[in-house]
Amino acid sequence: MKTERRKYKRINEENRAIIRLMTEGMDSVKNKEIFALTQDISKNGARLLTDVAFSVGTVFKTTVVLSKSEEILKFDSKVKWIRTLKDGESFEIGVEFMDEISKSVFSLIQHVDRSEQGISTTVIWV
Repeated sequence: MKTERRKYKRINEENRAIIRLMTEGMDSVKNKEIFALTQDISKNGARLLTDVAFSVGTVFKTTVVLSKSEEILKFDSKVKWIRTLKDGESFEIGVEFMDEISKSVFSLIQHVDRSEQGISTTVIWV
């Protein structure tokens, strides 16, 4: 039996995501928006589906639009692993959110907790 090593539970949820590179070395995609989808998401990371093969350790800005609430979250993210899919043109990447507790991280924590409990995930900031 496989032991779960994750710090936080992930929820299976498809959300739109945009990746913007922060590091050197991928000149062909630097300063471009790369579109992706989350396959699952947790309080400290996500599994993304994309058509760009990133290297482990690549750091980028990730913008996620939560599908249930349309809330926009922004994170600095670091690639922890990559898997090439069968078609050879798509990739799954595991990213870790590097932000300290920020408004986006706090919103994501609330979103995941409420999703697990079946509660509406709309958040109103005052």
